[in-house]
Amino acid sequence: MEKVMRYLDARQAAYIRLPRFMQISITAITFVFGVTGVILTFSPISDAGVLIVLIALSILSFEFAWARRSLDYLLKLLRNKRAMTVLGIIAVVALAVILYLGFHHH
Repeated sequence: MEKVMRYLDARQAAYIRLPRFMQISITAITFVFGVTGVILTFSPISDAGVLIVLIALSILSFEFAWARRSLDYLLKLLRNKRAMTVLGIIAVVALAVILYLGFHHH
């Protein structure tokens, strides 16, 4: 994990040197990319969704401290298989509740 963070620090230095309009464009595109990844985590190809979310958080961490903290947290969770199982169960329950509320008619 330390290698990943050192790499991100080096990439952040390059990002900071970009013109501000490019930084904003990259951030906007990455945000959409990340939302797509979150949606994919609830699909049959959830592994791809997790990977996309990690990539998006990596890029967003150049601009936002919350993204860096989230990335650190997710990387730690990925090391712990039990935590991933719990997260998977929580995600399934959350999706079930969302679907129930979305399709439940009064």
